Amino acid sequence: MTEAPIDELLSRWRAARHPSTSALIHHLGGGLPVELPRLPVKKTDAAKALLEGLKHEPAFLVSARVRQLEAFARTTSATLLWPLFEALSKLPADPRIATLATQLLVGEVEVALTSKFTRRLLDCVEQHGDDSHFRSLELGFALNLLDDGLAARAVRLLQRGLAARPAGAELPLAERKKLLATKWAVPALPVPVDSLFAPIWADPRDPGRRQVLADLLLERGDVRGEFISLQLAGASPKRQRALLKAHGREWLGALADVVDLKDQPPQFERGFVAVVSVKGVRQAQFLLASDAPEWATVRRVRGGLQRFSRVMVGLEDAGPVKLDALKGLVRDELSLQLRSVNVAAFPDEAVEVLEQLISPPRWLGLHFSVFEPTRELRDALPRLADLPALERLRFSAEAAEVMPALLGQMGLDWLPRQVMRVELRDEERLIILERDRRAWSLELVDVSGTGPDASAWKDLLAELAWLTPGRVRLSVRAELDDEAVKVVEDRARRFRLPVTTVTLAGVPAELAW
Repeated sequence: MTEAPIDELLSRWRAARHPSTSALIHHLGGGLPVELPRLPVKKTDAAKALLEGLKHEPAFLVSARVRQLEAFARTTSATLLWPLFEALSKLPADPRIATLATQLLVGEVEVALTSKFTRRLLDCVEQHGDDSHFRSLELGFALNLLDDGLAARAVRLLQRGLAARPAGAELPLAERKKLLATKWAVPALPVPVDSLFAPIWADPRDPGRRQVLADLLLERGDVRGEFISLQLAGASPKRQRALLKAHGREWLGALADVVDLKDQPPQFERGFVAVVSVKGVRQAQFLLASDAPEWATVRRVRGGLQRFSRVMVGLEDAGPVKLDALKGLVRDELSLQLRSVNVAAFPDEAVEVLEQLISPPRWLGLHFSVFEPTRELRDALPRLADLPALERLRFSAEAAEVMPALLGQMGLDWLPRQVMRVELRDEERLIILERDRRAWSLELVDVSGTGPDASAWKDLLAELAWLTPGRVRLSVRAELDDEAVKVVEDRARRFRLPVTTVTLAGVPAELAW
């Protein structure tokens, strides 16, 4: 028996969008005896499995996946369905997805339609539909039940869809009859490309695995192999940029739906995504992408991470996260090799969660929403001494004077001996304390960009003079005026502080919050 030519028919349909070709795809794909694994019981996991299948499996399996999706939609809330159909609306056109979206809109498959879910279903019909889908909507879609804005969107879509005409010749009738009369075999499943990537997802830090993958992909004629090889060799930046422009979104996988692609675009290293910024997406949408294997190679998240997952094995710097994300890290018993975490929370709550981490980070940033050195803050900070891996601490508070005043009260004896660097931050100043064998050195960095307030620096030097630091360095972005220099120098002489003043063009990147 011959294998069903689903891929060829899809190519023909995409070129012309003839409903008769769409009908053939439905008939041939639906008639193949295909059995898929059962979906996971957990709804979010089932949604991810459906999306991954429709994204990556061969075209002849899509009909079976769509049947699974139909059954799933009947028992699932719109809150989880709309992010799934939003992702489906960005896949290559396939009339089987448009058919299900149309059935949902006209009520043939009964679901609860919210405005947000309805909008995503219309997007799916626009991306995947042909004349047959638009005519079904014209006859059966209740526009009068929509709000004015969504109804206008639906009317525009119908007008465009019904006015469109097929772009090429229709498949001859005799050929269509022959295809319908033939008994087709289920095609053999190829070795999935994802399985070639499995060694990278398992150990993203091994460069040898990446080179092996690059060679395998080059043998297949896959340009991803060329890109990985170029990045590993540090060669041809212009060609790298061209490949990223053409294929970068595809190589991000599910991450493309949740990371910032414009203002802070992802950075690729050694052929894979390594640095991202998560954009403001709803929790349900992020959950769909949070277990995508592409997270394995991400080593730094600039901000916006809503949840940690087991696939984030290469993550070192999680950026600023909410306390709920850290609680999830504890609850799920994840052992990620985090080097840096910034968390905003009340002191006692933050420390309580940090004490439960399987692998505490070496560099910890804490932002406390406090305006004075409270008892809770004084009680919580010494508990950080029990975090075995801690090497660097960064504190910030709402009020500029909180942390210097607190250190003035508590001293530094409570700090673990392995902590070699402490940073205190507010909107205008960054205070860096570094420990060497003999004493602490002190660096004061103005980050306001408008020049330092001389009286503020004077008071700060007074508050920290008890440290008797071996070195004091004052670094500012703006030019110091004569008055400011005089005030700082007078205070330094009074407390016998060895101050060096340096004017910076900008603050070094590693000092940025």
